[in-house]
Amino acid sequence: MSETDEQRCPDCPHRSQKPAISLLAVVASLVITALYSLYEAPHLGEKAFDWATQLSVREPSPSVSVVHIDESDFGEQFQRVVPLSASVLQRVIEATAAGKPAVIGVDLDTSDPQFSALRTPPGVRVVWARSHDCKEHDGTVPVCGPQEWIPTRVLGGADDGAVSGVATVEFDADDRLRSYTRKIETESGTFPSFASVVLNGIVEHHRNEEGRRLLIRYRRQPWEQAFSTRDVLNLATTPAGVTSLRESLEGRIVLIGATYARARDAYQTPVGIQAGVDVWAQILATEMDGDPLPRPGDRYIAVVMLLEGIVLAFTLHMRRRLASALCSLGVAVVTAVIASHYAGSLALWPFFAPLIVLVACLELYEAIKHTRNRALRSLVDRARKSFNRKRKKANPTQARPTPDLSAQARQPAV
Repeated sequence: MSETDEQRCPDCPHRSQKPAISLLAVVASLVITALYSLYEAPHLGEKAFDWATQLSVREPSPSVSVVHIDESDFGEQFQRVVPLSASVLQRVIEATAAGKPAVIGVDLDTSDPQFSALRTPPGVRVVWARSHDCKEHDGTVPVCGPQEWIPTRVLGGADDGAVSGVATVEFDADDRLRSYTRKIETESGTFPSFASVVLNGIVEHHRNEEGRRLLIRYRRQPWEQAFSTRDVLNLATTPAGVTSLRESLEGRIVLIGATYARARDAYQTPVGIQAGVDVWAQILATEMDGDPLPRPGDRYIAVVMLLEGIVLAFTLHMRRRLASALCSLGVAVVTAVIASHYAGSLALWPFFAPLIVLVACLELYEAIKHTRNRALRSLVDRARKSFNRKRKKANPTQARPTPDLSAQARQPAV
């Protein structure tokens, strides 16, 4: 009489259960594909990318510095008046220019008419940030989509000849900022982004004409040095201070932006809440590192995950859990190769492989648990046999058990 699968391995998955599990894997993959294709919802790939970003160790960029208008500066220098004083801002820009930076990016709203008096200091390039407005808004925050954005003017409307870029980004469905574009489509036409204009003449863009979304390679701190406006103003008043500014800023990209609460310029990112000027520093640092990674489309991710689900359905038919787990890990490696081929980097792998890794970990857990149970049963059997041997040695005259005559009677006669 042959043993059944259940008798041989009580903890193993049996063939009677596998078709239902495989069908469930395929149906789940189809549902995931539909959700990724039809809805812009945050998915496991984005969360995995956030985790990978938090675990990665990326050094601050030596090419980017920032000048923050913090709460103290807002109160002491600008008297807590909005819009900010154009004369004080002019002094901050001139003091920053004394450090001989390669370019100064002003990430502030200068659409008010008073800013028409601002002038670019000689010997330095200044890039002004354009905000955006909508035809309809709730009074404070624009609520229209990117195609309906209307870029605002800079320098109080007297922006003829002013160098400017649109400082606007798109958020994901979970209100986190993970990507940006070099070109921005608006109702008024296509405009270069703030970062693209700042980098003109510094970094050659291989695909500057494209408007697809690129991933921000976040650091815990994008800049190597940061100053407050009071620090810059104080240093610019003495020759020794000017020398210190040159040592810190010469040849670098310097951004000026607000970090005080009333500016309402802070955003959720994979590394926590960051001010808008720091986000632009992250984008500039990403560009300075080299060609950034294109963000994979949801449909592309969905197709890859559908294929993963089908492969998982086949791996679940394997008799041994360890072999199934190893096959799942092999699929994860293949997925990593696909991501590398798609973007030229393994950094996109978390977008594609979290489902495979999760299943592989579950399979490994089951394999370890099954191996442990077999080892425990083996130890119990050996202990029982050892106990019986010792018992026989201790009682050699113990009567042998009476044979089961009924079992012998059931055997056919020869």
